[in-house]
Amino acid sequence: MLIAARNGYSGRDIDVILEQQMHPTARSARRLTSGLTRRSMERKPLVAERMDTPVEPAYGPPSDLTALQPAPAKVETRDVSHFVRHLDGGLARMEVAVEGIVCAACMRTIEDGLAAIADLTLARVNLADRRVAVEWRDGKVDPVRFLDRLSELGYRAYPYDASRSAANEQQETYTLLRCLGVAAFAATNIMLLSVAVWSGNVADIAPEQRDFFHWLSALIALPAAAYAGRPFFNSAVRALAAGRTNMDVPISVGVVLALGMSLFETLHHATHAYFDSALMLLTFLLVGRTLEETMARRARAFAGNLAARLAETVTKFVSDTELAEVPECC
Repeated sequence: MLIAARNGYSGRDIDVILEQQMHPTARSARRLTSGLTRRSMERKPLVAERMDTPVEPAYGPPSDLTALQPAPAKVETRDVSHFVRHLDGGLARMEVAVEGIVCAACMRTIEDGLAAIADLTLARVNLADRRVAVEWRDGKVDPVRFLDRLSELGYRAYPYDASRSAANEQQETYTLLRCLGVAAFAATNIMLLSVAVWSGNVADIAPEQRDFFHWLSALIALPAAAYAGRPFFNSAVRALAAGRTNMDVPISVGVVLALGMSLFETLHHATHAYFDSALMLLTFLLVGRTLEETMARRARAFAGNLAARLAETVTKFVSDTELAEVPECC
């Protein structure tokens, strides 16, 4: 009725329209209201159709209840079969690149952790290359299990790929250089402020001036240590989250305690603070870590070049007058 009213029809006109649609050949005694043309009559089927069309309520449940059903959860699958080599004797081998190997304790943790996996025959860590070579009985173990186990131990691991490993090594070197630059810059400036405090303690420096130098040192030291100490802090957090310790844990604890104690002494207007010691410690440690990373990269490059120079084929005397080129292993 509402739709018909919008199109200019009254209740009497609607009755006439329905009667003519039901009996198109019969003549009705009733006529449409004057003013309605034949064109209006041609619109009658559309009006009747719109009147018969069911309308869903705006806030009611939709007719298609499947729209309310939750979407099926996506199952993540990882296929690392491309990196697996099948050896003789029913064995399989894969090399895994591991991030976060910094000391011999990491090597022992990884080898002992992987040894708990059944059907594993070999797990050997290369500290210089930061890789783990694993061998297992082919078909008995899913190689993805090794990556999951390393993640449980607190290490980020992925199948070794030469291009990806080179990019990660270069990025790590740049990160260490940036951290070293920030730590050295901050330590130099804090040391200058500390010299002024040490000289003033011997002479007649005012407590307000000493506190000002300490707060200025804290303003430089705290953000600089938070940025420059990331290589040690991140490694220590991952180790503690996995329920173990490594070499970076005592380093992080020492730096945090030195900064915390210095901030406590500054709040209580003490004579000494140790912001310079914390930043100098980070600077020297980052120098050693950067040199170690640089030398390891050079060693890996040298080993790769040496391996590339090895001939894949050799010339073999088949007879006194015949030579043949065969693979080196034959």
